[in-house]
Amino acid sequence: MNDASTDIYIKNQFQLKIMERIAMWFNDADDAENWYMYQRLSHFGGMTAEQVLTESAGGYYALLEYATLKELHKL
Repeated sequence: MNDASTDIYIKNQFQLKIMERIAMWFNDADDAENWYMYQRLSHFGGMTAEQVLTESAGGYYALLEYATLKELHKL
């Protein structure tokens, strides 16, 4: 595996873990995927969760923290 494919693998694993975390917020997997891909999050300056994961060095952990805050009704 080269560096590029390793990075893609890691990003995909992070995406799967985030999708598992937020799945309970939605009625089905399609709704969760649509949120991940298209919902602009004001908490992240209008970026989508996908953009946060891709464009931010700590995006995965920031999204997990966001999910925790949302579940605790602190957003």
